Amino acid sequence: MKVSVCMIARNEALRIAAAVNSVTGLADEIIIVDTGSTDDTVAIAHEMGIRVIEHGNRRHKAQERNHSIDAAHGDWVVILDCDETVADPEGFRQFLETTDARAVYVKTTFMEGDKSTLSFAQMRAWRRGTYFYKYRAHEVPLPPDNNWDGQVWTDFVWEHRPPSVLETGWKREHMMMLLLMDIDENPDDPRCMYYLGRELMYAQAYQWALGWFGRYMDATASGHWDRADAYGCMASCLEALGNEDKALECLQSAMREQPERRDWWGRQAVIYHKSSKHELAASMLKVMFGLFPDKMYINEYWYGPYAYDLLARCLYYAGKKAEGLPYLQKAIEMAPTVQLFRDNLKWFEESA
Repeated sequence: MKVSVCMIARNEALRIAAAVNSVTGLADEIIIVDTGSTDDTVAIAHEMGIRVIEHGNRRHKAQERNHSIDAAHGDWVVILDCDETVADPEGFRQFLETTDARAVYVKTTFMEGDKSTLSFAQMRAWRRGTYFYKYRAHEVPLPPDNNWDGQVWTDFVWEHRPPSVLETGWKREHMMMLLLMDIDENPDDPRCMYYLGRELMYAQAYQWALGWFGRYMDATASGHWDRADAYGCMASCLEALGNEDKALECLQSAMREQPERRDWWGRQAVIYHKSSKHELAASMLKVMFGLFPDKMYINEYWYGPYAYDLLARCLYYAGKKAEGLPYLQKAIEMAPTVQLFRDNLKWFEESA
């Protein structure tokens, strides 16, 4: 069995070596399509023995990902970005050698130092020839024969450490340009509507974002893969515009679409807590803590100490200090160096 790791790059001289070194034991070959680097990315790649295809089109990410895939010779294609590292390359290769699957999902995990903050499932490996990318921005692998059989979800981790804002300030404008081109080329495609709405939300153009999310909702039915996230984004826009009642309605809709995801429960609890509906907020959080981790998307905030501290504070203000204290103690146990939690403990002790 042969494994091809396929990448695209532009000005990744600070990160490319770590990414490449992370697939030692997994890759038989590495192919990088460079989309116009002006730093030492290409030179470093050549020094590391990587096959580099230059002059890629930075205005079409799917096209260049497919370019790298077309150049691969492996039985398996594995996709890696330059700001990522594979946590267990040898284990992943062993998995590929023994699985009957056609395509494999892994956990793309955002990291702050050695701590994960966000994880979501992404398809990052498939048998060569079974999947190719579509869309200029937020590209996604799709089967050309519409055969979705043979997908498996795994706990293998791609650690993502994004560059600083100072390094990537240009990316927001570039992303908006690509999304507008996607909309122009795919005017009836709801995926393009969703991502344009999300980018407008990031740009704080909240009313415009709500308009595109509305178009996305009109174009899809319940169960479409991005509807829960679209409702969540609409809630963020409405909160920013000061309309928390409508934001709650959107979060409730997101919860109906995806009841197993903790974000919707926790975000509603925050709004209720701010509105002094502390007991209702506490009830939402208690239900949230009873949910099993979602295999597709995990925001670590809602599994960590700050969420337990929030529940403790809700119960404190609801007049249930004795019930809230164990949750605060749990937060301190999980993060003993956080001064906020110790300050909150003083409240409980003084009021007792």
